[in-house]
Amino acid sequence: KEKPKVKGTRSYTGQIYYVRTGFNRWLAKLMIIRDVNAFMKYVEAEHSKDEKDEMIRFQFIDPVNGYIELDMNIPQERSVKGWTLVPHKRPLRLTKRDADLFGSQELPIPPSCLITVWGEITDDTEKLLSYSVGLNGIDCNSKEICINRFLDTSSTTETTSHKTPQSVDKP
Repeated sequence: KEKPKVKGTRSYTGQIYYVRTGFNRWLAKLMIIRDVNAFMKYVEAEHSKDEKDEMIRFQFIDPVNGYIELDMNIPQERSVKGWTLVPHKRPLRLTKRDADLFGSQELPIPPSCLITVWGEITDDTEKLLSYSVGLNGIDCNSKEICINRFLDTSSTTETTSHKTPQSVDKP
């Protein structure tokens, strides 16, 4: 039998950052925190050049064992043809406990969920990805967030390609 859920009174913050990892490739990183001051210091040091998306404020439905879980299986309003999204863990779940620990010696970086996103350059690929992700386990004005990316069609070469050093014959 499931325990009745009671809304917590403390608010938390979630923020998505996009870290460019290559041509038409990003790492979407949702971080959740309670301590905004510690988070701002972390972001300034680690993500100052990364693109940030809209911030969400929320409360955990269960104030003791709370979590936020991202649901990538909800119906999509727009076509995502040509785009691939790969979560780095399943389920995509972050806990209230970890959000509370952020900034301590036990957890010096914010808890995060990572999703690799890339778009293929083809005639059929949607130029705009707007991928809806459901939010479970929290009370929030938004029931979902969107991963939004534009396909760059200006070049087909990797901007982060690595060349293998050529061997040099010594006399």
